[in-house]
Amino acid sequence: MNHFDPVSLEIMWSRMLSIAEEMWTTVLRTAVSTIIASANDFGCEILDARGRSIAHAYRSMPVFNMTMPNVTKAILGKYPMAEIMPGDVFMTNDPWLCAGHLPDIGIVTPIFYQGRFVGFAGNIANTSDIGGSLDQKRVRDSYEEGIFFPLCKLYDDYKPNELVFDMFRWNVRAPEMVLTDIEAQLAANEVGVRRVVDFLDEYGLEDLTTLSDTILD
Repeated sequence: MNHFDPVSLEIMWSRMLSIAEEMWTTVLRTAVSTIIASANDFGCEILDARGRSIAHAYRSMPVFNMTMPNVTKAILGKYPMAEIMPGDVFMTNDPWLCAGHLPDIGIVTPIFYQGRFVGFAGNIANTSDIGGSLDQKRVRDSYEEGIFFPLCKLYDDYKPNELVFDMFRWNVRAPEMVLTDIEAQLAANEVGVRRVVDFLDEYGLEDLTTLSDTILD
């Protein structure tokens, strides 16, 4: 049911879009690789608790706008709600979820408001190296592309998954660049989380469900 008048809905949706755009700008200003910072091969998105997209940055790569919900719905399918907690961050470069090849890394942070899970802040970015062949255009299968990270927790209760970080450190050619770009993705999600919490406070909403239902109606 639509609980918002057209003017209020437009204002709130524009606010969501501005949050996604601020996330995008955060990645742009903090990433160091050419493919992200100059070619802008990434996208940022806000999604509801069902994994549905509410808003994406208008400068995002269109393919990532389409595939980000695949990642969030996979999270909800793999992890029971009781296992999704504040301080968690999820990551994968599954090409059947993110965008089609292993260099595209999806990073998703759950959003909690007043102790309740209300949605996700997420982004997908094309990393500068994922191991494997230097000539990505000529690889014959995903095994030649590099390391495959199945959906996992990059952070668990605010603690980094050092095994995953070590996999990057020891298997990519420019680990400092790749890990700095990942930190940029993490920072963007944190911006999204904070801004959504502020938004819910300001508009007196308990979660994003009604807003999402109305936008998608």
